[in-house]
Amino acid sequence: IAFMKKIGNGKNIDGMLKEYLDEVKEVKKDNSEIKAYYTKLDKDISSCIQKVGLVRYNAFKDVGSDLSFAIALLDREDNGVVLNGLYGSESSNIYAKPIKKCFVAKEGWIFYTADLSALEDRVIANLSRDKNKCSIFTDGVDGHCLNSYAYYKDEVEAALPREEGESDVAYIKRYHQEVENGNKTLKAIRQKSKSNTFLLSYGGYPKKLARNAKIPLEKAQEIFDNYHNVLYTDISAMRDKVIATAVANGRIHLGLGCYMNTSNPEKEVRTLFNACSQFWSILTILTINKMHYLIDKAGYSEDIQIVSSIYDSIYLHVRCDATIIKWVNDNIIPLMTKDFVTDIIVHNEAEGEIGFNWYDTVKISNGASI
Repeated sequence: IAFMKKIGNGKNIDGMLKEYLDEVKEVKKDNSEIKAYYTKLDKDISSCIQKVGLVRYNAFKDVGSDLSFAIALLDREDNGVVLNGLYGSESSNIYAKPIKKCFVAKEGWIFYTADLSALEDRVIANLSRDKNKCSIFTDGVDGHCLNSYAYYKDEVEAALPREEGESDVAYIKRYHQEVENGNKTLKAIRQKSKSNTFLLSYGGYPKKLARNAKIPLEKAQEIFDNYHNVLYTDISAMRDKVIATAVANGRIHLGLGCYMNTSNPEKEVRTLFNACSQFWSILTILTINKMHYLIDKAGYSEDIQIVSSIYDSIYLHVRCDATIIKWVNDNIIPLMTKDFVTDIIVHNEAEGEIGFNWYDTVKISNGASI
């Protein structure tokens, strides 16, 4: 007994053991709370920006320094956004590309997204009524094959001789099928035409085309002439009409009573012409406004949230209920594809997709049943 009292400094050993066990329990409780806290903290930090990459470059040869850039802002799982800034002598633009996996629906909800297919090209086809541009949609012709054939006709026909009596539409479709089947020569020709088309469709001229494509000025002039005078003559006529209207009135009508003013039409022709098609991204805004009304009217304001729009796309946060998802699909697609001009030739098309994040999605057919 004397020995036990000595160990306990004269205190009751039973009491000391009880105090010790209580302290152990308290430490275990504190450790559990700390573990829960750092687990939550680790989860939160995983979605914070942790990886930053910056590349500066010279996008165009007529610009004297590396003033263009690309910057990636990513989290631990490589989700985030990439910003690409293009600095040119005539204009500068910044484009954003979301790395969509980082956008995750909350528990019990899904993301629903609807995209207008090739909105800008469909608008141009309807406004200009150009035969070849309309044919891309009405005849199912691949646009890149059509364009590359106009730019590099001899190269294409050397790799794929035309059959006697074969129509242009049939030949372009056969050309595309060869590309799909893995014809490397035709695939390369189709691929190299894409940058040409992008530049020409946004008002580029032969000198710039020659620099970008690294081809002789004579070939660039030939491609330029083929694009405007052979391939898309009615689009070129539409551009001339836009300039003439802007010169005469100091403004152009974009649609729906909206106008764009200009004090220097000749210098701003590219901006004016591009605005004629890009204005119609307003269709997504009109759809969103109507959807808000329909959502409230149907009593779904607690079940459907419109969270974002990106030019020709609309993103919704929807309660994970088949009836509600079907309601969204049945209402938003007809709104997005409603005819927007009289005597329309090429109708808009849209299709919905659902997923637990913006990256991993599956398509929903229009009018799909439960």
